Amino acid sequence: MSGDYHEHYRGGVRFVSPNGRLLRNLSLTLGQSIPSDFPFEGTVYVCAHALFPETDEGVSLGIQTEQYYDENGAKLWGDVPDQNISQMFDRYDHVLDWSYANKGRYEGLTQGDRLHFGPWVFPNEQVQFVPGDAPFVFFGNMAERRRSVLRELAERVRIDILPKGSFGEVLSEAIRDSQGILNVHFDNGIYSEVPRILTAYHAGKAVVSEPLAQPFEAGKHYIPLDDPYSFNPEEIFRNMEKLAARYRFAEFLKKIFPPAG
Repeated sequence: MSGDYHEHYRGGVRFVSPNGRLLRNLSLTLGQSIPSDFPFEGTVYVCAHALFPETDEGVSLGIQTEQYYDENGAKLWGDVPDQNISQMFDRYDHVLDWSYANKGRYEGLTQGDRLHFGPWVFPNEQVQFVPGDAPFVFFGNMAERRRSVLRELAERVRIDILPKGSFGEVLSEAIRDSQGILNVHFDNGIYSEVPRILTAYHAGKAVVSEPLAQPFEAGKHYIPLDDPYSFNPEEIFRNMEKLAARYRFAEFLKKIFPPAG
């Protein structure tokens, strides 16, 4: 493996990501979704299009994190040339794309059953709901669209916008006492920011969001952003827990990685 990258291990799984704080934090959070003694082995590459693994590293999974299309087929900002997508299947044994809406982007470029879809990120163990009465929390890069949406939201909802680069214990502390985690899209469209959803789930918090793509349903798995006080956060979290049970990361890895040893 060459270039500037971060790696860590969880059970028999090696996790590799670019060395930026955002993707490094995502890789660590994904690692927390599998048991510490996970008895299968392989390598998970987070941000598949930006990494170049060696060919002798065992079974590999590349996680594709770009948003190509929204749920209605509208083109988003994350598209890459066909050649880059084809090369992912040269570099990895399997590719996981968290967005079902991206399926059409792979037509004519895939190889059999090596391409998988869905938010396969959630932990096996039950996560406890954590109540809170502090303002809803937003964290992430601040694009102009997000700034505008949050400015309007702040006129009627108590929110706390964390400084750029809030990670680790700083982020955990801010989330701990909050009523929930806000999700505002970077661009117009219906799509799902799976890393933020995963962070909220690990923290025991409900997500308050603009419309998300399937399989997430408004009013069931997340609280609609335009009406955040009309839903019970614990009930929403429990519904998300049921959905998470269908997309457990460890169960997905068991299907593609061999037993350790």
